[in-house]
Amino acid sequence: MIDGHGDDLFRFKGLVKHNFSSNIFSRVNHDGLLAHLAECGEDMLHYPEPRCKSLEHVLADEAGVDSSHVLVTNGATECIYMIAQMMRGKKAAIVAPAFREYEDACELNDMEVLWFGSLADAVQSGADVVWVCNPANPTGYVTPHDELLCAINKYANTLFVVDQAYADYTLLRVLTPQECVACGNVIMLSSLTKRFAVPGLRIGYAIGQVDEVAKYLRPWSVNSVAIAAAHYLVEHKADYMIDAQMLHEEALRIGNELEKINIKVMRSDCNFILCELPHGSAAELKHWLVERHGILIRDASNFHGLDRRYLRVAAQTKEENNLLINALTQWIGL
Repeated sequence: MIDGHGDDLFRFKGLVKHNFSSNIFSRVNHDGLLAHLAECGEDMLHYPEPRCKSLEHVLADEAGVDSSHVLVTNGATECIYMIAQMMRGKKAAIVAPAFREYEDACELNDMEVLWFGSLADAVQSGADVVWVCNPANPTGYVTPHDELLCAINKYANTLFVVDQAYADYTLLRVLTPQECVACGNVIMLSSLTKRFAVPGLRIGYAIGQVDEVAKYLRPWSVNSVAIAAAHYLVEHKADYMIDAQMLHEEALRIGNELEKINIKVMRSDCNFILCELPHGSAAELKHWLVERHGILIRDASNFHGLDRRYLRVAAQTKEENNLLINALTQWIGL
């Protein structure tokens, strides 16, 4: 596990007013969820299900697949480590830049890790498993649906782990649960914590050929609070609709404004953008923004292939985005 991973809001207690570090839209009203958890009371203090089958059935019904193809885990990250454990000692190909946990999980399980700049190169590597983040973290790029599905079908003996944790934040077509099940060589990762903006609860799930992965699941992996919350959130999903179009448009607007001040912005198909500073480091900028403006960004220098100049931000409200643009303009002018 890396230090400085993801949203490190916990390091700046009381200082951050505007969080652009996490790839989710943070301005979500959770009053209903909190009231529901309060009503659950002492029920949440008992042991949870050893394997969260009640939620697996709910998610399977929602996805239109059999519950045998769904596995609920302690965030999608736990499933990443379980998959690597299942594939221990084998060869992995990662389409980079990508979520750092793929690499960490593979190396922890003595896997040979190969990095590639494109899916086409990754699938031709002879790897036993190909990791694809889609939309990609940290770039926001979405691999075209037909290109990905064609590769999966062509390389039927290769396991494809397709991380679609941010699928709700793009308007582009991504793999469906039914396609993942039908292919037979796909494990799709999803995240309730991203979909409903509750990252602290740590609850995700996998869809596809999960029987072998499930053998590595630890009892009581998902706690009672997370399970109770997840049931509520899925039941009330209409209250948590993500305006992917608005957030993407705002991300593009931020990018256009940053380009004007010589900050390079990579193409994105969703709500977050990867940027490269013309000078200085993302770490320096990050601390300056927190101290001067109460703004938190993601220092992206610990993603494979990126250096100290890279940062990532996720679009929030228009007003907050304007504060970010103005603050970055001020910093560039120093």
